[in-house]
Amino acid sequence: MSPASSSDLPLRPDLPDFAALSEKLQEVAHALQHAGYAAACKDDLDPDKKPAVYRTYKVSGFMVEEEQKMLERFKAATWQEMFDKVYDHLYTLALLMRNFDAGETLDGFSVQLMGTTLMAPLDMFSRLCSLVAAYRLVEEARDQERGPSHPVAV
Repeated sequence: MSPASSSDLPLRPDLPDFAALSEKLQEVAHALQHAGYAAACKDDLDPDKKPAVYRTYKVSGFMVEEEQKMLERFKAATWQEMFDKVYDHLYTLALLMRNFDAGETLDGFSVQLMGTTLMAPLDMFSRLCSLVAAYRLVEEARDQERGPSHPVAV
């Protein structure tokens, strides 16, 4: 009995639609990149802008240490840099997937490699979400012309 060649192996019909996945990844990457930045820029240029809100958050010492570890781990100086790195990872992977020929067949190893590559930005995004979830609102204040601050029960 001769060993099976790669052409004798059945193609996997259950492979994901990479074009659709690529579009979704680009949507997520775009949303991450512009999460706070675009809104802040638009607000500054709008003459009828709503008043700014100033918020004070309480963050545990443990979460501050975790934030510092993440900044060091991902070689970033700010949260925006970390979000930009997540965006770059997702965008690059989506771009590579988009450039696959529609008729090209992929083996399980290639799909597994793409999944492993995708896990890095997803892990980073998950860690960022965990940090944000740990922030507890303590006080909220409107621009001085709009009224006094409003303490929030912790």
